Amino acid sequence: MSRSATKSIAPIQITIYIMFIGFLFFNVIYFINGGSAGEYIDSLTEIPYLLSILFLGVLSTFGTSLLSIYAVSKLPVIQVSVFNNVATLITILSGVLILNEPFHYYHIICAAVIIFGVILVNAKKEIKTF
Repeated sequence: MSRSATKSIAPIQITIYIMFIGFLFFNVIYFINGGSAGEYIDSLTEIPYLLSILFLGVLSTFGTSLLSIYAVSKLPVIQVSVFNNVATLITILSGVLILNEPFHYYHIICAAVIIFGVILVNAKKEIKTF
């Protein structure tokens, strides 16, 4: 859907639409589950909460959505989807390096499988003719 949509709509607009729909959806869920407007507004005055929203909303969600939609408009979808798996590697490394989480043997196996898959899908296929 992204590939066909980017033919008539800019990737940034698609990303903004996605973010807006997510904003509406999760805010509606918050209020349906009994959230109050007072708590909602009070939470927006807390700096750690705002920093979390900025990091998760702008860098993580907006940034990755924009880059993925842009990539789909320029590359084959299979290549983009395989490169999206590299996010798992970044998550593992972030957890180990920033949060001091343990690094186990299965992380190495997972990383090797992901890297092998990315290389395999993106390798140029030589067609041999006889």
